[in-house]
Amino acid sequence: MRICASIFFLLMLSSYAMSQDTTFVFRPASNLDSLTVGIVYEEDERTAGLLRELKTYEIQGDVVIMDGYRIQIYFSNERKLAEEQRMKFIRLFPAFESFIEYDAPNYTVKVGSFRSIEEAEEFRKIITPYFPMSIIQKAKIKMSLDKGDK
Repeated sequence: MRICASIFFLLMLSSYAMSQDTTFVFRPASNLDSLTVGIVYEEDERTAGLLRELKTYEIQGDVVIMDGYRIQIYFSNERKLAEEQRMKFIRLFPAFESFIEYDAPNYTVKVGSFRSIEEAEEFRKIITPYFPMSIIQKAKIKMSLDKGDK
């Protein structure tokens, strides 16, 4: 048992020696028969900032906004043509969401809200006969929370 405690202590000491801005504080247990070691970790602000940037979701009320994928089925600088393509999609696939996005001077029609690229690719294969120029794009998607998930 003492060997395990010694190995643990040496491993923690070596990780402390290799770290740059991290502080570990070891406190001996009040009971000498115990192997409890208290560790205090002080996180560098740069690490906290990086973790904030990597956060992939945000909760707003009953909706989660997360990284996901949409399929772009049409791209044009004419709004009327984009609306026609969106209506064609709605007639063929009424259960899926569709959006027209405007980024001057172009309109894009995007469909679906997929959590994974595999889901998006599976659906893209289904719609390709109707929309042969469809491509998968990363997007922020909204997923609703069930009342039981909170």
